[in-house]
Amino acid sequence: AVGCALWLTAAMAQFGRHTNASYGLCKLVEAKRAIAQRADRPKVLFIAGSSAIRGLNAAQVHRQTGLNLVNFGLHAGLPPAVTLHEAKKVLQPGDQAILAFEYTAYTRSGLTSRGVDFIFGCGHDYFVQAPWTMRLMVLFGLSPARLVQPVIQSPQAYFATWGRDERHFGPRGDLPAHEFDDPDPARVAAYGPEPIG
Repeated sequence: AVGCALWLTAAMAQFGRHTNASYGLCKLVEAKRAIAQRADRPKVLFIAGSSAIRGLNAAQVHRQTGLNLVNFGLHAGLPPAVTLHEAKKVLQPGDQAILAFEYTAYTRSGLTSRGVDFIFGCGHDYFVQAPWTMRLMVLFGLSPARLVQPVIQSPQAYFATWGRDERHFGPRGDLPAHEFDDPDPARVAAYGPEPIG
């Protein structure tokens, strides 16, 4: 009982404390929310994991169809419930949502370490409204490494080199073509967006 109380106390002290990974992921979610909130309405929010960050060109879809599409691709490691919680913050009456989670979101049971990390870093608002079973999974999904990472890591310095915030995305939430992390321009062009229609 004492060990459980100590663990819960240590876990509760983690809320709002960042690791390198949680800081970057929180900045990504913050950027996507800001972009979606600024978008013209009514909008179509394409809600997905990181596959949409690199696999959807909302600007191209908009040019070819007129749909006011916003790329709300976050991270496949976030549970769908967390991604939907974030999406609800920007959806307004009249908006539409397209859900396109990675297949692992439908087959995975429990939380990923990235999901737990995000909830402790900046997802407290999700945690307090989550069902008690999810809260227990979060609290007991905390790894011992997560307890020390906020103390020994420098998330802001790491983010300055590797992170993505609002500056890295276009007005529809897309990454610019040169951000696809592929050094071969011909291969990038070959996998670029295809015309719709």
